[in-house]
Amino acid sequence: MYKWGKTSIKRMKGVNPQLVECATRALARCSHFDQSVQWRGGLRTAEQQAEIFGRGASKKDGYNKKSYHQSGNALDVAPSVISMEDLDKMVKGTMDEHAGFREFAGHMFTTWQEMKEACEADGILVWGGNWRSFQDVPHWQVNL
Repeated sequence: MYKWGKTSIKRMKGVNPQLVECATRALARCSHFDQSVQWRGGLRTAEQQAEIFGRGASKKDGYNKKSYHQSGNALDVAPSVISMEDLDKMVKGTMDEHAGFREFAGHMFTTWQEMKEACEADGILVWGGNWRSFQDVPHWQVNL
């Protein structure tokens, strides 16, 4: 059973509490890979989003096209063993995704469904790993 470290907890400040609760429960269910909230993986300003867009790690520029991160309805979570450089390669499609993403994804969807059935969650949980044109495997968002 894994738990968030201090840095991940700090990075989740301002993020939708339902999404944070779902991710926390999902992390506790992981048995093979520890996870962490990535740098700039929680709430973002327009400037922070523009920097990520400039690296080619997002399709949203933060100004004309806003990210769910800017409203606190998104969270980027990745296996702790992955470097930022490798994470960028995975998002850009130049490196295969790490198995830890699938473990966490399975637990996220199961947990979200349980929370919805218990009336503890609203909206639709979306994983960037399921997107066709731009697979953003660390990305989770709640569409309200």
